[in-house]
Amino acid sequence: MVLVPAATLQHKRRTAHQFLDAIVLLTRWTGTRRIVGDLLEQLKCVTTLLTTVLIDRHGTTSRGWPCIVLGRGCKRTASACIGAVKTATHATMDWVLRILIAHLLLCGIPVFVGSCVLAMERGEPVKLTREGASWFFREWAAHVIIVPLLLTGWWPTLPKALRSPGDIAESTVDRVERTPILLVHGSARNRACWRFLSIYLQTRGWSWVWAMNHRPWSSPIPTFAERLGRSVDLLIESSGADKVDIVAHSMGGVVAAWYLSQLDGKSKVRRLVTIGTPWKGTRAHVFATRREGRDIAPDSEVIAQIQDLEHDIVSIWSDADPKVFPSESARHEHGLSVEIPHMGHLEMLMSARIFRTVVDALTQGAEGRK
Repeated sequence: MVLVPAATLQHKRRTAHQFLDAIVLLTRWTGTRRIVGDLLEQLKCVTTLLTTVLIDRHGTTSRGWPCIVLGRGCKRTASACIGAVKTATHATMDWVLRILIAHLLLCGIPVFVGSCVLAMERGEPVKLTREGASWFFREWAAHVIIVPLLLTGWWPTLPKALRSPGDIAESTVDRVERTPILLVHGSARNRACWRFLSIYLQTRGWSWVWAMNHRPWSSPIPTFAERLGRSVDLLIESSGADKVDIVAHSMGGVVAAWYLSQLDGKSKVRRLVTIGTPWKGTRAHVFATRREGRDIAPDSEVIAQIQDLEHDIVSIWSDADPKVFPSESARHEHGLSVEIPHMGHLEMLMSARIFRTVVDALTQGAEGRK
């Protein structure tokens, strides 16, 4: 145990070589103190001494802290260790910045290609306008956020009710009457892409909001539709409701439509809301690398089987969606359609305009929603 007067300690901080060369760690936990001391000895940095330093502030009272005191002559070794840590930190930050820059550039590639596709559809040259620049950066930001978010959603979950959902929106539908919602994602995505809409719906009073995953990987749409049917049954069983509502994005809407038309899902689904779904197929299927991409081609058998589907359906689409080409194919002929202008494909998963439209489609009647 060492008794150090406060004035002396302040002075010796400036001339550490005269009293204590260094105090490298100050902690209240003996276990941590011993671990750090053993680590320093194993690294052969310096021989350590576990002791207690008492700082006498007024000459009569003292307060002690357990610490590690380095022996004399270790100042040069400690400086070398600190320099090594700084070098390693700089190297780590350098790699982090490289990865971040590469991520930003890679996310910009599909957005740039999409803007070219939109220009081809409209027959207009690519021009830099305020409207176009706003669309580009919003869609780019959606890619930057959603793509890494997908790492958190590959494993499946079970439906679970929110204990006490808040309702901060004005609605004519009572909270207890709200139908459970099943969220169906599109191609090459998973349930994590619904994170923002799920939170939005839960804060608007929905107790049951569940996002499923398509399985198995890279399968025909009918296979996904069969799994969707099992998910609908599971949500109905868990919530005790008679029917569910389905909110689907992109290819997920085709999966839900095929389930309604071919697997008798109409008796279990009250309403289907699609967001950016290629009801008539999309020419962008040529960029798809997975098996389900063939089923969203304009001339595919799956697309032909859902054209005559009649049910309570609301299709939300945009004229600036580069993944649905031509954009008019996102409208369903036998249901209500809502156009949201200047909205990108992935931006739809993060836009408050889309969220408000979805809530309106789920809570209000058919009149006036065109």
